[in-house]
Amino acid sequence: ANKRKLKEKDRHARNSTGIRSAREAVVFEAPKMIGLTGKETEKEIPLESPRNCYVCKEIFHNLHHFYDTMCKGCGDFNYAKRFQSADLTNQVALVTGSRLKIGYHITLMMLRAGATVIATTRFPVDSA
Repeated sequence: ANKRKLKEKDRHARNSTGIRSAREAVVFEAPKMIGLTGKETEKEIPLESPRNCYVCKEIFHNLHHFYDTMCKGCGDFNYAKRFQSADLTNQVALVTGSRLKIGYHITLMMLRAGATVIATTRFPVDSA
């Protein structure tokens, strides 16, 4: 019973991370950068049982504020990459699978960066 409570506590902690809470929304909205929302002062959430990082396989004991499967180093690196941009003026990009999830968000990021984007999908009825 105690082991089950510890697992449930870890599951609840993982569900509170940014990536998981964003997935729970009815309409997925790309989370804003923490530095812009004022949440950067949140303290780390400890885990009851350590986990292995999805990227580097190192053991970690505290959850990253956004990623539930990464250590702090890998989480910070990948989190910074989510908001990286470059000037794509006069560039043309072809994005396949742009109807939802990452393809949709990549298309928006490229358009905001100034690229001309050709977006394709297998579902023409749903595309504009």
